[in-house]
Amino acid sequence: MKTQQRRRHERACARFPVWIKHKESGTVLQGHSANVSNGGMYLLTSVGSEFSLGVSVSVEFGIRDEDDNSYILHHAHQGAEVVRLEKLGYGTGMALKFAEAAVSRSTRHLQHIL
Repeated sequence: MKTQQRRRHERACARFPVWIKHKESGTVLQGHSANVSNGGMYLLTSVGSEFSLGVSVSVEFGIRDEDDNSYILHHAHQGAEVVRLEKLGYGTGMALKFAEAAVSRSTRHLQHIL
């Protein structure tokens, strides 16, 4: 029997740096994306670095510029919610659902962060 997909948006494999900030405590976690869609993203963080289910976070992520020399920061305007956690041997997988599929490009660049 084939399982039904609940996803409404097609996902794309993508690896880039991600920073999520807990909207209440201000705590920031850094990780990297595994995949992303218009509706959310899945990211990987280090062991012991995760937020609880249902937590609202702001999301920033870096995408390489055209010259591949630095990252251009992008911000998910309405933030996201942690909707799934997976404890992995090397860290934690966190599924984020964007509150709104609106992302903007920042004028800030990050040089060689990975």
